[in-house]
Amino acid sequence: MHFFRGKLQKRVKNGESDIRKIASCIGGDPTTRKGVVLAKSNEAKKQGVKTGEPLSFSLRKCPNLQIFKPDFKLYSSCPKAFKNICKFYSPTMEEFSIDECFLDMTGIVSDFKGLIRTAYEIKDRIKNELGFTVIDNLRKKYGFSVIKRGGVMNLGLEVGGKFKGKLG
Repeated sequence: MHFFRGKLQKRVKNGESDIRKIASCIGGDPTTRKGVVLAKSNEAKKQGVKTGEPLSFSLRKCPNLQIFKPDFKLYSSCPKAFKNICKFYSPTMEEFSIDECFLDMTGIVSDFKGLIRTAYEIKDRIKNELGFTVIDNLRKKYGFSVIKRGGVMNLGLEVGGKFKGKLG
């Protein structure tokens, strides 16, 4: 879940263009061109735009960058809905950030296959009900090569990639 996906969903719903296909970012104030990049399109990324950098830097690298204001109301509603789905599957949920959490499935599912089925059910439910894909942050942040985008992995049994960092 990111600012970019939320903004995109709302734009497409309103019949506007898909900002993933152009050099664009979410962040700051487009009229004053002040603030930082909160999220960017792949096209902006190709031109060197980085999340967290001042818009003035991004505009030097990518003069055609289109800047969109963040929709904090939308962004805060997505994680709430996401976490409500997660809470349905486990009463023990540790919130890690606004859009990340860990579920303790101990005693919830009786066997490994049931656990994997439940993980896929959660992933699919989030996609179907909320319209976004759950990206496995272990793959993204720590470089596990065996994890596919939007996939499910049990760290205790299936770690086969090279670990590049620390958990926690």
